[in-house]
Amino acid sequence: MTVRAWHDAAEVAEADWTVAAASFLGGGYRVVVPVLPEAVEFAREQAGRTFDVLGIGWDEVPWGLLPGSGAVEISGGASYDAVRRGYGVPWTRVAPMPLPGAATRDAEAVDLPWDWSSDSPLAGLPTISTLEATLAARHLTEVGAEVGLWWNHRGELCTSTAGPLLVELADGWVTPDPGAGAVPSWAWERAARVHGAQPTPITRPLLRTARSVLAVDTLGTTTTLDLP
Repeated sequence: MTVRAWHDAAEVAEADWTVAAASFLGGGYRVVVPVLPEAVEFAREQAGRTFDVLGIGWDEVPWGLLPGSGAVEISGGASYDAVRRGYGVPWTRVAPMPLPGAATRDAEAVDLPWDWSSDSPLAGLPTISTLEATLAARHLTEVGAEVGLWWNHRGELCTSTAGPLLVELADGWVTPDPGAGAVPSWAWERAARVHGAQPTPITRPLLRTARSVLAVDTLGTTTTLDLP
């Protein structure tokens, strides 16, 4: 599969997307998903909720033209018009993604030094911005760690740079409370069901009692975290 792009439901050259992205000031979503019917529908519903919150019109066309296998990154968004105080017509880009080479791995984790935004209207939804991920990657390089843990202003564990979390306690598996604002994925929700994980607020004292902490990314790679 090659990269494909659309503007207001009409397919355009990727160069048009590149030009638009260079000066993009707006909002949208970015999701990475294995091309499986259940996974695609999960991501589509999430992306639609992001557009609903922002007030951007939905473009269904690209979602009906995904490849039949593999994995893709789907980015959709629209520029904000400050004059009319609203968003323009949507752009969408679909790009192939490599499937993970390994299903599991181990990694050292550290706390990130700023709060996760649990109370934003877009909390728990995928967004097109890569700012948080870029800053986290820079910090992890500086401290020599692989995975960062995000906490919120209430002292609750939210998510990680390797994906949403599953935490094994003495009496079973738990996940961070939905109010913490982690962005779930189809792969993570499937893993949570397999483990029978129940949502609960996870504080630092509670995390210190954990027997195991797993992060599951959007393509299903599970990372066992070595906590500080």
